[in-house]
Amino acid sequence: MTIRKRSAWVIVSAVMIMLMIFCCIIYFLFTQNHRTHFRSLLKEKADNTIRLLEEVKEVDSTLLSIIDANTLHDWRSEKTIILNDSGKIIYSSTDDHFIHYTPSTLLQIKKEGEVYFTEGNYETVGCYYTFENMHRYVLVAAVDEEQAMLFRDWMLLLASGIVIILLVTLFTAYFFAGKALQPLVSLQQQITNTGGAEFELAKVDSQLLSTGDEIASLAFSYNAMLDRLAYTFEQQKQFIRYASHELRTPLAVVMAEIDTALQKERSAAEYQQILENLQQENEQLAELVNRLLQISRTEYPSNATSFSWVSIYECLEDAITKVKKSYANAHVELQFLILPESDEDLSCMGDASLIQSALVNLLSNAVKYGEDGKVIVQLSFNSKAIVIEFINGGPVIPEAEREALFQPFFRSSVHTAKKGHGLGLLLVKNVAAYHHGTIQYSIKEGKNCWLLTISKI
Repeated sequence: MTIRKRSAWVIVSAVMIMLMIFCCIIYFLFTQNHRTHFRSLLKEKADNTIRLLEEVKEVDSTLLSIIDANTLHDWRSEKTIILNDSGKIIYSSTDDHFIHYTPSTLLQIKKEGEVYFTEGNYETVGCYYTFENMHRYVLVAAVDEEQAMLFRDWMLLLASGIVIILLVTLFTAYFFAGKALQPLVSLQQQITNTGGAEFELAKVDSQLLSTGDEIASLAFSYNAMLDRLAYTFEQQKQFIRYASHELRTPLAVVMAEIDTALQKERSAAEYQQILENLQQENEQLAELVNRLLQISRTEYPSNATSFSWVSIYECLEDAITKVKKSYANAHVELQFLILPESDEDLSCMGDASLIQSALVNLLSNAVKYGEDGKVIVQLSFNSKAIVIEFINGGPVIPEAEREALFQPFFRSSVHTAKKGHGLGLLLVKNVAAYHHGTIQYSIKEGKNCWLLTISKI
């Protein structure tokens, strides 16, 4: 069932429930009003009868004839009786119906002055009158024969009204539901017609976004989803470009070494050299693939549910140990600008392996491109972030090249003599952003300074 039909049926159901409640209230009030009116007629009959009795003063045939003459004969099965104070019947109308009463009934009538009760189809009123020295009970009973017909007509009228109103509501609700859902239909058509070519995603137009209702919110969410998809596609393409660009050279070297080994018979020393070259290239390939995978991991927004508590100090110590193993001339001096009072001062929520990779990259670059392998690492913190500075000597980065430092495959002109892939700083930048931090390059006292900030929040 479509939303339009479902909406129409929901509206009709709600209107039907309200109409049923309303009609039940109307019917109840009508029946109560009719019963009250009928009982008032019985009371009026009792008043007229006792008035005649008071005017005539004597109970004789003249009184009986007057009472019979004033009987409301349009009431069928009417019965009227008059009793004296001792409960003796002094008048009874000619109808065959017998009004049942007991001494307790008469006592209640005398006490309350006016009592109504029902006997089968008969409505009965009992009244007690006192004037001069006379005390009389008047009981009038009658059948309301109009009641069934009136109630049936009212039920038919209310039922017909409900059916007509529901039909009108159904067609009206269906029409206006279509009008109200037109923006949703337009959104569905735009989504269906999105993009003719692969990965071509068309956003929802501004007309739907300007309505300010739930449809606009849905359209905004849809556009945001398209942005995330486009971002994902772009990252996939970029990763493929990174991989194809960087893997081409080492693979070509490997193939060349293999071709050289197969061209002719060689000495054991030559085969040894070829194998060493292949091993070196294989290590570079492994390092490159690992770095590409790490960059791929950091290209997506961080997922806090996968984070755990990470000690930046421990990660930094492990990174220093790894760099010293790789570079024999590495000399790293760790300085605390602010002494921590507890482990929490230098801890944050994050991905330990990625943070350590970023630290290793910064330390390796500082040792490799620095002066005599000397690096000063300054560690500080505040309530919001942990700050790490890597300071090394050697040639500084030209100002014209600093904006491109964190671009993929970029290598400064002062470092082209040494091997590198141009992806290390990109990885550091992505890891910092992944942890809501930053990486900046500056000149501090004539030396290179890399400022890494990792957020605690």
